[in-house]
Amino acid sequence: MKIVSASIVLILLSTVLITGCYSMKTTDVDVFTPLQETEPSSVAEIKLPEKLPVRFDATKHTDNPLVGHFWSVPEEKIVPWMQVMKTLPQGGWLILGELHDHSDHQKMEAIFINILARTGILGNVAMEQLRPDQQPLLNDWYGKGNFVTGTDLNWKPQAWDWNSYIMPLSYALNHSPKVLALDLSHQSIGEIYADKRVVQKSTQEHETLLAELINASHCQTERNRHTDAMVKVQLAKDQFMAQQLIDNTLVDKINVMIAGLHHSRKDFGVPLWLEKNAKTNKTVTIAFLPVTNSHDGKSYLPSRYQERLAADYIFFTPAKNQQQWECPQSELVTQHVAKHQK
Repeated sequence: MKIVSASIVLILLSTVLITGCYSMKTTDVDVFTPLQETEPSSVAEIKLPEKLPVRFDATKHTDNPLVGHFWSVPEEKIVPWMQVMKTLPQGGWLILGELHDHSDHQKMEAIFINILARTGILGNVAMEQLRPDQQPLLNDWYGKGNFVTGTDLNWKPQAWDWNSYIMPLSYALNHSPKVLALDLSHQSIGEIYADKRVVQKSTQEHETLLAELINASHCQTERNRHTDAMVKVQLAKDQFMAQQLIDNTLVDKINVMIAGLHHSRKDFGVPLWLEKNAKTNKTVTIAFLPVTNSHDGKSYLPSRYQERLAADYIFFTPAKNQQQWECPQSELVTQHVAKHQK
């Protein structure tokens, strides 16, 4: 992507003002603060590049020198945000991987959408938070994103926090040629759980990895039939997302996908399925990650599958200061599967 550096700076500053004002109207929180001088740190033992002037909601580990910086996964170093902007894939997909319950990640999505829109190269925007049954409702709100409500879109607040997603969604509706639903329908998920729908299989290594991740997220130690059903759903979601991107790529624009971190990972997520289509294998993945006590960028997103890189870049945010999530009982997993089999 070729954009004059000075133009990007002016657009970013405009985005600072617009997004900040919009944030105050919708969430009563400023998105940006003025640039601060970066104190010398031990990270790579070099002078760190300028940060994006983002005001974060999260407050834990804000003194970690990685916060606010982009980390190049292949280069294993912090890189300037301008370098990241210059590598975004025109004619492909910018894939933004988030934690769903971290509002700073949704802020960053809004920033990217707004910058691309103001440079005139924003393509289609695809969001995991939207279901196929919402697509006709979305089509009625193009150019009117500032006025849309969750009720207008049949938004499910028990699944996705409207206040977190209103900014990226509104910008997408205002500026994108098309906003795409990426989630599977409830009916499709039910058919998969009931073994009434064929899902393309992957390698045994890939499916074993997904099973391990699912078991860990549900606090299980052994793989069982419920785990296998959820593996099939995860594969089906990745395949559906990939097909949506393949069918809706604008070749002269930078298209944007917003999804959870696992779906977005280059080593075992949607990009794995996109590579099978030569016309849409141009992707850049940015993983939004909260920092821990570690100042070593290499420690955050190791490869999990076939030594493939997990992302192209990591953007570090502060961590949320909240009580650690507690594991549900294994019976809840059984109930979850049973509900979708009805």
